[in-house]
Amino acid sequence: MQPFRPYRSEQKFDCVKAVYGRQPQSQLRLEPSVSSPYSIDIAFIGHEETLVRVPGGSTYAKAIPAGTGAIHGAQQLEFVKVDSSSEFLELQPSLEVRETAANYFRAPSAVCFDNIQHVDDQVLWAVACRFRAHATGGWLLDELEAEELTRTLVGHMICTQLGGRRPRVNDAHLSDSRLAKLRDFVEASIKQPIPVKALADVTDRSLYHFIRTFTLTTGMRPHEFVRAIRMERAKEALLLGNRVKDVATAVGYVLGHSFYKAFYRHFGVYPSAFVNSLL
Repeated sequence: MQPFRPYRSEQKFDCVKAVYGRQPQSQLRLEPSVSSPYSIDIAFIGHEETLVRVPGGSTYAKAIPAGTGAIHGAQQLEFVKVDSSSEFLELQPSLEVRETAANYFRAPSAVCFDNIQHVDDQVLWAVACRFRAHATGGWLLDELEAEELTRTLVGHMICTQLGGRRPRVNDAHLSDSRLAKLRDFVEASIKQPIPVKALADVTDRSLYHFIRTFTLTTGMRPHEFVRAIRMERAKEALLLGNRVKDVATAVGYVLGHSFYKAFYRHFGVYPSAFVNSLL
């Protein structure tokens, strides 16, 4: 494997802290990696032999296949020796996210997670790839999508690894009246950050029930629904001759480049090119 330059990114959202890193083997010899308590991580590069030290001094060797993850409880692990360069992503969900998921999926003790290794899970891999894209600047996350991804992952891990149980839900779809109420709420709050919990409250559903039923009903994730409304309002404002910078702020984007990327994903053209096409 070709060596690569070290890189580390820490991104704090309201509901999760995401740490992404690339470390050459030479750096790992000098600066051993340490897991964070109550976290979920994944190794994008596999290791045939890794030496791990646990609190108290005991050490053991293990292999880490590429694409596998781990769940960490209160106990921190120190990776004192690896056989190759490393690329990883670690997610540290907030206490509120862990408590909400543990209670909803009827596994109260899961709020503290547990030490589980070799988690080969496609949901974890997909969510980790999305956060990695954000960390490397390729496809930025907003607060709403980060929250949705984090809650989905934590709930999934609790159900598949930590003894949680999904409740039976008979009402699997949202009514037209609830969807209309939801759209009105987004329209009225379009300048502000809109957390998933606020959307769930509008429909009188629990967080996880809302995410599931919303997607079943509309075929969209909640963050995609909110982004679509923001983009439609942005287009209307541009058609009225407003400046791109002012439009971005008016539809809730603090960072201009985030607005540009969202607009391009929705319409296939950047805002400036869209404006020029009107001239």
